[in-house]
Amino acid sequence: MTYSLKYIMIMQVARSEWTSLFVKSLIFNFHSSIMGNMENNPVRDKSYKFALEIIIIYREIKHVEFVLAKQLLRSGTSVGANVEEAIGGQSEKDFLSKLMIAYRECRETVYWLSLLKDSNIVNRGKADDMIARATEILRIIGKIRSTINSKKLTDNQNK
Repeated sequence: MTYSLKYIMIMQVARSEWTSLFVKSLIFNFHSSIMGNMENNPVRDKSYKFALEIIIIYREIKHVEFVLAKQLLRSGTSVGANVEEAIGGQSEKDFLSKLMIAYRECRETVYWLSLLKDSNIVNRGKADDMIARATEILRIIGKIRSTINSKKLTDNQNK
């Protein structure tokens, strides 16, 4: 069976375009997994649910202690917002930077929750539950950070 030169050239172009699309797809999937751009994302889900609970607490205490309630609302909802910013990051460096902002906001939220608990403004049980949730989010973010840092270290050693 003989093929014309034109047919062979068309097949080569088709293969190279398919290969190019395949490689682009692999790169996109790798980038998505590194940046956390997945539908089932534990840190995204937990920080979102955490923010919803913070809003409920804010509504309950804003008439008793407005200033501290507002601080709690700002830092507690900022965790999820910064996780979303991280997921949409343009680079691994941008991703990690936004994720570390979420980490610091989460630590600040633990501070406000502890203060509100110890001043008897927020129910101890509710505050302890929220502090436990925040601690879980902090652990997840810390693990992501250490994984990225160890990946960078491995990449630098392999160069």
